[in-house]
Amino acid sequence: MTTILPECDIPIPQRKPHIVCHDPENMVLPMCNVQTVPGDMTERGCTFAGCRGVVGGPVKDAIQLVHGPIGCAYYTWGTRRNLSDTKLHRKYCFSTDLTEESVIYGGAKKLLNSIIESHELFPEGKAVFVYSTCVVGLIGDDTEAICKQAQEKIGIPVIPFHCEGFRGVSQSLGHHIANRTLFEKVVGTAEPDETTPYDMCIVG
Repeated sequence: MTTILPECDIPIPQRKPHIVCHDPENMVLPMCNVQTVPGDMTERGCTFAGCRGVVGGPVKDAIQLVHGPIGCAYYTWGTRRNLSDTKLHRKYCFSTDLTEESVIYGGAKKLLNSIIESHELFPEGKAVFVYSTCVVGLIGDDTEAICKQAQEKIGIPVIPFHCEGFRGVSQSLGHHIANRTLFEKVVGTAEPDETTPYDMCIVG
């Protein structure tokens, strides 16, 4: 695949090695699995996108809540990879809509209120998945404690995913974080009402 260098990348020469540019004189291979310079466009998805968009998002009966700026929520909602087949599944994505003020004063109160409000709007949700973005990692909100507090208030699991976008070089780390979190906080926490000798548990 060949392409031209996007205008937004021209003033940032560090990005060029990550892009396949058309060059009839030379063989150009892109750099992979190394961090890129963030901005208007990045060359590969972030840790948050891998966690929310690929692994956590397709869980049908969980409320999806992005703790971060509205753009992060829009990105993962707008690029969802499979169709909705229930009222809740994939049609809605909540956000705490963090702003400059949140960076100064913190987003803890917004997060707690957003968890409670989303549960009130969709009481059929079996859990709330809370995804941390870059901003949350920078300001240091204690999402673990807030989610525990919210869980006591609403009575269903509230599961934090510590998937700040800058943590990895691509979506891959987000996949690992999501799977590890689900195994630690969800798998094995309840038993089915009925079982048979032929039951299978498929995760994936």
